[in-house]
Amino acid sequence: MRANVADLERLKLRQVVMRDVSSRDQSVDVLRQRLPLPIILAPIGLGGMFARRAEVQAVRAAGRAGVPNTWLVSRSNSRNGSVRINMG
Repeated sequence: MRANVADLERLKLRQVVMRDVSSRDQSVDVLRQRLPLPIILAPIGLGGMFARRAEVQAVRAAGRAGVPNTWLVSRSNSRNGSVRINMG
């Protein structure tokens, strides 16, 4: 415990104050691909256990926002109900 406390005492935290946020850029680079948001949905294949067609709804919402996503092999909806998203 003393070692943990000593390690934490050596950390220097720097406060950053937000200024003009009228033009925000939340994009990030992940695996050499530019994403509009620092979010990736994975896996979303079993969402149907909690809500009707949850996987399809999640994929469509991710597509509108440009968020990459994956399907789980054991998804709860049929293959005909799946949705494909072109990420560029």
